[in-house]
Amino acid sequence: MSKTDDSDEPRVRFFSNMPDGYVFVTKGDVFVTKNCRLQTHDAGRTLYVVVDKANKVLGLRCPAEIYAAVEAENKATAGRRAEAVQKRDAVVHGKFEADILRLYPKTPAAEIPKIVSHALKKRSRRVGTRTTIDTDKKVGLAVRAHIRHCHTKYHMLLQTTGNREKARAIIFDQVKEIELSWGAQPSKVDRRQAVGHKSARKMKAGKGSSPATGRRVQPNAPATKINPPRRAATMRRTRGSTSGAKWIEVDGVVELVDDSEDEAVETDSESSEESDWSEYSDI
Repeated sequence: MSKTDDSDEPRVRFFSNMPDGYVFVTKGDVFVTKNCRLQTHDAGRTLYVVVDKANKVLGLRCPAEIYAAVEAENKATAGRRAEAVQKRDAVVHGKFEADILRLYPKTPAAEIPKIVSHALKKRSRRVGTRTTIDTDKKVGLAVRAHIRHCHTKYHMLLQTTGNREKARAIIFDQVKEIELSWGAQPSKVDRRQAVGHKSARKMKAGKGSSPATGRRVQPNAPATKINPPRRAATMRRTRGSTSGAKWIEVDGVVELVDDSEDEAVETDSESSEESDWSEYSDI
């Protein structure tokens, strides 16, 4: 298999002229797009990535004979591949269930399938599908997300406060109590409260208080405005940089995503840990 870079896959618009002998392959079927890409490169041919005016990937253009061969293989192997996927999924789901019971041994039986199915939903970028965090952390995030969304007034608080961090701070103790009732080790829950959930401590401490102790602190002196036009320009650049667009591969096709709206993007910030990894639904 040959290595590729961006120069091997020129980007074209959907309505641009189709090269002779090429066909359009819409994205969506991982097997088809992946194999069309690999076989086109292996044949030394050019693979085109088709994008719209917003640079969103729509599909590929590859040689017609390669697409025909891939489609034939897709149909011939579909049943066997589906069976293999089901077996693999059963193993993954079974292990995740076992890990939930290991860390939360008193979890009600009816809750476990709900936690597992949501956390492991494919191509959702949810916590259970991530490979960059350890198992115990994934399970904890998934369980807390389930508790928050299914056993508290989190959604109502989101609507009334309009602030996700504030809503989570209000229900923090309730989530902790349910975790303990489901058999979580108190030491781990207490450590999360002391170290890993800064937002709850800040909300409880109140405005102008130390987030760690709740004591009143002297507010900083107001900053002097210097060169407002330049500062405004800097702020505009900052907003642009924090939108954080990046490229990922989805369904075998490289696609542009906006980090600012993606709730599953990895972060090193302790205060936003649960926000980034375990959002239960698109809110």
